Amino acid sequence: MKPRRRGVLGGAGQGRRERRYAGISARLRTPHRAVQHVPATQSFISKRALRAAAWAAALSGIPSTAHALATGRDPFEAARAAGTILLPKETRSDRLLAAAVPVHLGISLAWTATLDRAGIRGALPGAIAGLAIAALDLGLVSRRFPRIRQLPLGPQLADHAAFGAIAGRLLQR
Repeated sequence: MKPRRRGVLGGAGQGRRERRYAGISARLRTPHRAVQHVPATQSFISKRALRAAAWAAALSGIPSTAHALATGRDPFEAARAAGTILLPKETRSDRLLAAAVPVHLGISLAWTATLDRAGIRGALPGAIAGLAIAALDLGLVSRRFPRIRQLPLGPQLADHAAFGAIAGRLLQR
């Protein structure tokens, strides 16, 4: 009788073990049965872009506000007009101003994420992109919102250019 070779009859657990996935040599990042704290989805916007959106949203209304104050117009009219995006039939000023905050923040965040993904870096490319955004916002979207359409065009273009310049400069960092 011949001597048995190790592992021939003993099943998969005996004898020489071959690695099932020899090409994969990476180890797991977390220990076995550890809880992984992973976001449910990939990050839509970076921290840099979030910061840029917040600053751009806060400062981009300065040109139209300054124009309104210089010409004796209501400085809150643009904010009320933005509120009509969320509440189109509302006429009360306090509700329109309250609705304008999430509308303006959401639009600013979406456009900043778009600028970030498009690789817009610097104040001048950002200002040019802001004017392109104005063409879309004021040319196409404002058709559906009469209060936005009634705003003076020059200050709104300046607001959009300021938004793009601020966001572009902060995305550059």
